[in-house]
Amino acid sequence: MTKVLIVGSTGTVGSLVLEEVLRRGTDARVLVRDEKRAAHLPAHVERHVGDLGDPDAVRGAMKGVQAAFYVPPHEPDEVRLGTSFVRAGEEAGIRLVLAGTHISDPQMRAAFVESMPAYRGKIEVSTAFAASTANPVVIALSNYNQNDEIFKEDILNGVYPTPIKRSNRIDLRDMAELAATALIDPAFPSGEYALIGPESFTGAEAAEIWAAELGRPVTYVDGDGEWQAIFGKRLAAQKLEDWISSFVLLKNAEFPTDPAQVQEVTRLLGHAPRDYRSYVRETARLWKSQERSAPPATSSI
Repeated sequence: MTKVLIVGSTGTVGSLVLEEVLRRGTDARVLVRDEKRAAHLPAHVERHVGDLGDPDAVRGAMKGVQAAFYVPPHEPDEVRLGTSFVRAGEEAGIRLVLAGTHISDPQMRAAFVESMPAYRGKIEVSTAFAASTANPVVIALSNYNQNDEIFKEDILNGVYPTPIKRSNRIDLRDMAELAATALIDPAFPSGEYALIGPESFTGAEAAEIWAAELGRPVTYVDGDGEWQAIFGKRLAAQKLEDWISSFVLLKNAEFPTDPAQVQEVTRLLGHAPRDYRSYVRETARLWKSQERSAPPATSSI
């Protein structure tokens, strides 16, 4: 019976990969620092308790699995954690699948690191995965739809606080499908895959889409200081620093959609990539349902 290891199973990216792996009937093991954080997972998911920074714990988690999924954590020692994971995977003789920031072209990679020094570590990790002997699959991610969920409270209160000049938007459920295929099917070709969505959007357009689906005004906020202050309320530590760096870039550079790349992603997935408008429609419906079912606020007077 095939079994795969999922790192980051309690986070946004890893949880969707785990969900897709289980949907396909494959056994899964998760590496977690605290078993309590995995209490919500199905009982048949195997828990391996250990720290990603402990090489022995990582090697133990890899015993008896055919492949392992890795999403780089927002940690100051991300390079040490990532390269240690690569070494453990090579020693175990299993396939490694990574989803994260990655640029295949060396010149473009160097230019990106120069303009985005905060992402030097992430690029170093993804490059180490791509160059490994672990039959690797590296899935390059860009701005994804589920980023908006960090700012649920702000959006429901009428503010869209992510500054975007014009960026392609991907859906992490597409990433999960591609990652699950690579984990489960050993015949899936190793290599580097750039995942993209069908369209690019500005932040102002995203705010308009949310307003239409929620049926209430949503104002786009991109003033320096204002959006960063909102980020500071929702994020912390290394993750806050990384997100601010990302959105400074997205605020000042455009990332248009290449139709040829969309065709390639459609071929890989077996269906067209999910679109942002549909994501917002589904999510807005869920959020409004949650609002209706929430208990009324009580007064302390």
